Amino acid sequence: MTTSIPTYIALALCLAASFLLSGMEAGVFALNRLRVRRLARTGNPQAQLLHRFLEKPEKFLWTILVGNTLVNFLILGWVILQLHEYFSGHLVLTTALFTVMVFVFYTFSDLLPKMLFRTYPNRLCLSAANVFRIIYLVMSPVVFFVEEMSQLVLRWSGSPAF
Repeated sequence: MTTSIPTYIALALCLAASFLLSGMEAGVFALNRLRVRRLARTGNPQAQLLHRFLEKPEKFLWTILVGNTLVNFLILGWVILQLHEYFSGHLVLTTALFTVMVFVFYTFSDLLPKMLFRTYPNRLCLSAANVFRIIYLVMSPVVFFVEEMSQLVLRWSGSPAF
């Protein structure tokens, strides 16, 4: 089975989304919120958008959590399928290659964006706000479902809500 160009495009989009979501997760905590608010008041559209996200941090963070989990699952699932296809019957080799791939993926799709967004939080979060908005809109039905299910589990288990 050969991998088609649409599959590679989808994989690249998932990798880009993982990079952006991991970076936004770290960057939002390092932001200068006063500067973002000031830029929003002066009419900067990215700052206005980012400020709206920061006013509803729970939805913002739910989108990051659900989105990153979903795209990382898709990426690593694809890697497992490819390794199984090419190295079927070689369990040790497949396991070793998967371990290396996970390490490389974690380094470049999780650690690197977090380091970059912590170093340049205002610049990168502001420039990524429009792209995050697209992810936010696309993921909103899934985020709503996960959020409602978590509330149901909290009520069912008798745990207090925050």
